[in-house]
Amino acid sequence: MEHDLSQQNTLSSVPCYEDLESTIKKYLLISDEGIIRVLIACVLANLSSSDPVWLLIVAPSGGAKTELLRGLNGLDFIYPISDLTPQTFLSGMKYTNGSLLLRLPPNAIITMKDFTTVLAMNTEKRGAILSQLREVYDGDFRKEFGTGESKAWQGKIGFIAGVTSVIDQHQMVYQTLGERFIQYRPTQPDPIQLANRAMSNNGNETTMREEIQAAFKEYIESVVIPDKPLELPDTYRKRIVHLAVFCASARSGVIRDNRGSREIELVPEQEQPTRLVKQYSNLFNGLALMSGEHTEADYTLLYKIGMDSLPTVRKRIIEFLAQSDRPCDVKTIAATINYPQNTTRRQLEELVHLNLIELRNEQQPFGYQLLTRTKDLLANARTGADFPEKVEVRNAS
Repeated sequence: MEHDLSQQNTLSSVPCYEDLESTIKKYLLISDEGIIRVLIACVLANLSSSDPVWLLIVAPSGGAKTELLRGLNGLDFIYPISDLTPQTFLSGMKYTNGSLLLRLPPNAIITMKDFTTVLAMNTEKRGAILSQLREVYDGDFRKEFGTGESKAWQGKIGFIAGVTSVIDQHQMVYQTLGERFIQYRPTQPDPIQLANRAMSNNGNETTMREEIQAAFKEYIESVVIPDKPLELPDTYRKRIVHLAVFCASARSGVIRDNRGSREIELVPEQEQPTRLVKQYSNLFNGLALMSGEHTEADYTLLYKIGMDSLPTVRKRIIEFLAQSDRPCDVKTIAATINYPQNTTRRQLEELVHLNLIELRNEQQPFGYQLLTRTKDLLANARTGADFPEKVEVRNAS
């Protein structure tokens, strides 16, 4: 059944999603079913007429992100790459085919199985690539060469990549260069069960990949993309706005001295939510094309994406303080989130400078707590089941 969008964006669900999910789970042990939906929704969002949605799937090596990304390769508009250099997008070589952007068809989606290789580059090379990615995301990239030649590109490109959690180590550098990605961190299955499943697939990889690619292709090509973005219900518009405002602030970069003292040297102006709110809206519409309507379950996925885009330690601190009914000291917070006290203290300092939490040191009880504005943003964004009912406070003694 195809989507009928002729009357007030009325949607009908595509029935073959269950077939796709069944094919993937036949081979891959997926404990986080949201990852499949988010991946497809990102593809659909990039095929729409709205601005691109760039997604990083943050998972450990062997966490199925490579096989899921490989599953998209059967689609004509998918262009998989294994590496990026400062010369990849626009090259000074005399022939046009040296420039990736000039070879891609309109609205192509680049996939990259391991973006960690970019983060591991030296500072100058990594900075050049991230700077170019900013230009490409914005749809207008021009490069001058020493030969006197210049090349230019305009258009729209999607980008979906896998990356390990090492991205958290690069988060501040990455963000201060300009954030263009949202992130999803799928929960991982039991490693014993995962190893057993991998052994079962041993020697059958070619068949597995062919079937998964065919299933992705059949499902995605069955979805009719509307000419105009879907209209968001008011209740979701409000929540997405508050989620974008909170996440843009909470993932903003803070620059520290990297020569030993680790003191905060600069708090750049915080990211504004204008780009992020459109990414969230577009992805939510992609999920709606799959579900047949905008649903609470899909918004829960969107909320998770927002929180997953924060550095892990910051996310855990905020989730803990959001549930605490009193200020908490560094020892208590560090013990509860299971991170060293020095690491926790630095993140608390940054959250204070980002105006998300405060340190009560002149009145009892002493400790850190969320600012009222932060509580209000989360209250207006959350689904009602975003945080566990209670976090066990560990003994800090």
